[in-house]
Amino acid sequence: MSKKRYGDVDSNPKLNKIVENRYAKLDKKIQKNQGNDKKLSKINKKFGYNYDAAIKSGASPDKTGHWPSIGDDGLVLKGKRHPSMIKTKIVEKQLGYKIKNKKGALYSVPKKKK
Repeated sequence: MSKKRYGDVDSNPKLNKIVENRYAKLDKKIQKNQGNDKKLSKINKKFGYNYDAAIKSGASPDKTGHWPSIGDDGLVLKGKRHPSMIKTKIVEKQLGYKIKNKKGALYSVPKKKK
């Protein structure tokens, strides 16, 4: 990842192209594995979104239909290889957080001050 600050990640054309390409690759992967529920389940866990945890935390989509990336408790609601995880990591870094694996789940936690 570049050290460049992205500012508003949603309006960054270069970043949006990266995410768009990742979604296209994911779509191909899903198409290739249609009918293989075991494979699709693994793909969803790695690349998907945890709607159950989001709903449990009281989250809901905004007026554009976008669900939050991080739950109230810091739980990352996206799979670790979700196509737009790059945006989440950039924003969290700008806010002074980092994504950390805790007991098999990803959490956004404050960076320790040096």
